[in-house]
Amino acid sequence: MASFPELTFLQRPEQRMLLLPRMLQALDVLQLPHTALPELIENALAENEALALEGAEPVAEERQRRSRDRSRPNWTASDSPPLDETVTSLHEESLECWAKQQLAGFSGTPRVRALVDAVLGSLDESGYRRMPDDLWCATVNPPATPEECAEADRCLAALDPTGVGARGPIEALLWHFPEGHPKRPLVSRILGDLAGELARNHRSTVARILGLSMEDLERLLAELARLSAPPSRGFATERCIAIDPDIIVHKSERGFDLDLRLGSSVEVVIDREIEEQARSRRTPPELRRHLRERLEAARAFLDALSQRRWTLERVARAVFVRQAAFLESGPRFLRPLRMQDVADELSVHSSTVSRAVAGKYVESPWGIHRLRDFFAQGVACADGESHTRDHLREAIQAEFASEDKATPLGDEEVVERLTARGFQVARRTVAKYRAELGIPSSWRRRERSAAVGG
Repeated sequence: MASFPELTFLQRPEQRMLLLPRMLQALDVLQLPHTALPELIENALAENEALALEGAEPVAEERQRRSRDRSRPNWTASDSPPLDETVTSLHEESLECWAKQQLAGFSGTPRVRALVDAVLGSLDESGYRRMPDDLWCATVNPPATPEECAEADRCLAALDPTGVGARGPIEALLWHFPEGHPKRPLVSRILGDLAGELARNHRSTVARILGLSMEDLERLLAELARLSAPPSRGFATERCIAIDPDIIVHKSERGFDLDLRLGSSVEVVIDREIEEQARSRRTPPELRRHLRERLEAARAFLDALSQRRWTLERVARAVFVRQAAFLESGPRFLRPLRMQDVADELSVHSSTVSRAVAGKYVESPWGIHRLRDFFAQGVACADGESHTRDHLREAIQAEFASEDKATPLGDEEVVERLTARGFQVARRTVAKYRAELGIPSSWRRRERSAAVGG
């Protein structure tokens, strides 16, 4: 007769992480940018009668209005601008990327290149610089000299499209007429002291002052009108969505203050009428049970919104306490930072930090940046310090820029020079960044130098 093993029951301790539905909801809400919150709230209001807008119209009228047209948002956030989604793109890449591609053969000093990059990293929606000159000069250490700023302006003026990085439309128009151009004196006066006369349509007076015939003046004004398009035209994506920062960091007497954009100036609350009906014994049991379920879902939704705001603010403050040098002195002083470092400080999982920064943008005195960009990977140095990979890229570019053109440096020689400066870098890393910077191999550079010399 066959024998069977004896069945026994054992108890053992075990830990398991279970993500409850409300926890999953909180994680989903956390990774949304604030521009997506109005639609999220609108859908929640339409689906759950236990939610209401504080200070809104009476509940019955509000529900009737929702049911009339649920396909159109019933309200808009006061701080969420309309999005233009109809512009057709002529270039797949952004204006900043297009401009930086043209700097592959840049032959100026690393300080001037840093000034140019600072402008291209802070362009507004029209393609003009948004950075004041005093902050711009401070992006390099020590601050840039007037000669270096003038050289950076000349480099920007040579980029395509003309006007990218200019201080405004007037300077952008002047860049179309460089020094020595026969029309530059005329254009300079038209855009300067004669602008008021043109605004009053005193064209005959302007023509007389400039010594031009009316026909010549009209042709010149027509040419300026054709050149007045903003540099960013044609570089929008097929669905052009303006970047609306979630966080604004600005200077204050205490150093820097952080403002969190909440996506709406209207507060979502629990509907008091529904809450009273759910507690009332006069409400039928089946309806009371349904209303309690709706109230529980509403509270979970409000908790998710509150948790998002609390977590994002904590993460942002932790980031900018560590990136204080960036806020004070600019992108060149960005420090290496890992998400795990912030997660350990806040006693959360690194995935929570990753969700908090996903799709979020920060407006600072140095322009608008992705929050994720402040988590820069570090490169170890012999002195125990670490620098960002952007700093290493700048060091590599500086080594190639200072080489003897007749005897170009090889990647291994650059490694030796960087090692002498304290960087711990492999040859393949130098080759990778050299390719990203658009610098050909040493034998191609030698071949080009020989052709020019010949």
